[in-house]
Amino acid sequence: MKIYDKESVYDEQISPLMTQIIAICKEHQLPMVADFQYSNDEENGPAHCTTTLPFEGIADEKLERVSAILRPQRPVCLAETHVTNPDGSKTISIRRVS
Repeated sequence: MKIYDKESVYDEQISPLMTQIIAICKEHQLPMVADFQYSNDEENGPAHCTTTLPFEGIADEKLERVSAILRPQRPVCLAETHVTNPDGSKTISIRRVS
């Protein structure tokens, strides 16, 4: 498998959109599954950002199966950092902690 790192593309362009999509789906209880493989390296293998919102009793069996398949196979620990910049804007960073 090809070695690559597109994490900055995900962080800068896709993540802000996903934040909006997730909020809309939660507000309307709209089941969804999204998975992005943003990198692959020799040490850790492929890295994914996966969101599943099956909303028990709402999602069909197919979406529930896909959600279960995409659930991480090993524990993942994430660190989220919120920074208030001097101009009042906020920067949020999320990174995987080994």
